[in-house]
This record gives sequence, C-alpha cells and structure tokens, in this order.
Amino acid sequence: MILGDGNMGQMMESIEFKPQKSTVTLPRKDWAITAEPGRKRNLIKTLYLDPVILEKRNLVLHQKLREAVKNEVRFESFMTEDAQIVIAAYGTVARIAKTAIKVLREKGIKVGLLRPISLYPFPYQAFAQMAERVKDFLVVEMSMGQMIEDVKLGMCGKSRIHFYNRVGGMVPSYEEIISEVEKITKEAK
Repeated sequence: MILGDGNMGQMMESIEFKPQKSTVTLPRKDWAITAEPGRKRNLIKTLYLDPVILEKRNLVLHQKLREAVKNEVRFESFMTEDAQIVIAAYGTVARIAKTAIKVLREKGIKVGLLRPISLYPFPYQAFAQMAERVKDFLVVEMSMGQMIEDVKLGMCGKSRIHFYNRVGGMVPSYEEIISEVEKITKEAK
C-alpha cells in the first residue's frame, strides 16, 4: 500500500520525465487478472475451512509478508542527518512539512522529516534507527492519529512523541507546523 491522501489525488503539477534508454517488457504474471483469451481463471479465495489447507495458506502469506518487509519498505528521509526533532508525516502534510523545515532551519532549529511511503509494511526499522539519536518526534496528520501507533511501535519507547492534526479536509499550514515544533523546542529547554 502506498500512503497518500485525497488532496494528492486532486493535485496537478508539471512533471519532467527523464529520457529512457530502452523500453522494458515486463514478464508475464500468472497471478494477474487479464482479458487474455485462453488464460486460466484467477480465483481469489479467502475462506478455507479445512485447517490443514488454512495452515498452508497462512504459511504462504507469512512468507510473502517477510519478503515484503525485506524488499518493499519505502520511506524518505529529509534533512534528518543532524535533526534534533523529526516530523513524521505522509502525503500532502509531508510536502507542507518540508516548507516548515526549511523555515525552521533558517531559524537555527534542527528539524527533519521521516516520511513513510509504504504503509504495509510500515518502515519500523527507519523509525527505530532514528529514535536511537532523536529525542522528539512530531507526528502531523490530516486524520485522528492513525499513524501514531505505528510510529510508537517503531520507536520502542526511546523517543517522545508529539501529535498535531487537522481533520475534515482541513490542511495544516506550514506556519502551524512551525508553531508546534517551536513549542517542542521550548518544552525541551
């Protein structure tokens, strides 16, 4: 799953595509549902009443998740190298947080961003590593705090977690994020 929000789905901006050296032909995927004639029917079944079959299915799913954790976790670190406070945000809020971070850096406050890109699996390891050296995290969301539990799990209690949100389609401004970071800075003194 890729983290995003409704605002991102409504945005339009220019994008520059880098020239490609060659076209890539993707391999055939037996699991994909396509309209190819003569192709086997792919039936997705989620109810298994036979415990032997269910156990086998669960083991397959468990291995699939282990591979995803190993190969599919995605996140972005922005100006976190020397950060004393890290903002955790995704989607539109992450873009706004970058502006807040640039302004805060001009004021001498060392702030960075850790932006989860994949939701499942969540980048727990990235948060755990960051928590080894950062004492304060500010989770900023356009929701009621659904990401806080994942951030807490990643940190294993090693950092303080602060929360700021807006809901109902209200988008936090970079000034609001700056204000929240400045409160954290004052509390730390």
